[in-house]
Amino acid sequence: MRNFIKFGGLFLMLAVLPLGSFYYLYQGRQYFRENMEMLKPKGQISDFEHLSTLGDTVSTIKMTGNVWLANWLPNDCKDCGSSIKALDLISQQFHERSNAKVLTYLENLSIAPADFYKKNNIDSEVKRTDWFLVAAEDSTGISFSEFKKIYQIKSPERHQVVLVDDALNIRNYYDMSKEESLNLLVRHMAMILPKEKRREIGFEREKEK
Repeated sequence: MRNFIKFGGLFLMLAVLPLGSFYYLYQGRQYFRENMEMLKPKGQISDFEHLSTLGDTVSTIKMTGNVWLANWLPNDCKDCGSSIKALDLISQQFHERSNAKVLTYLENLSIAPADFYKKNNIDSEVKRTDWFLVAAEDSTGISFSEFKKIYQIKSPERHQVVLVDDALNIRNYYDMSKEESLNLLVRHMAMILPKEKRREIGFEREKEK
């Protein structure tokens, strides 16, 4: 009986555990491959130079090296509240990443950032990654056709967010009205964000003084 127990333990260590580890690693690689297949570049965005509602310039030159989400917001959208809130939650999740950004293209520029936050029940005190409310060069709004042209969108669906990598490649399109699509977006954004060098602790402490 004792030998049987020893044999069973040896079999577990030499056969079952390695096979289990192999299966786990295989599943992880398969999962990674499937996601990277979805993230194959779908073209590059067109060059742009816009203004934010704060008067800052937002351009392809400035955005190079960043990973960002882009979406378009129409005037008086009655069903955009939940989508904007979801985008805000994603922005909060990546707020520590300096190379993560969000660009929301506005059809209507009469709204100030503070009013935008208030209208969409967004807490302006909460930390979030850089979120630009984008206008055209002449400080007018941007039409959906202009937005579609920049980001090569073929669908008429307005509830889309586009994921762009640090080399200006369009990686994927997501439907902000669907939870599973938003979960996929968070996963994909984390996968393509460039790794940031860890800052020295001493430097961080000096900065806090």
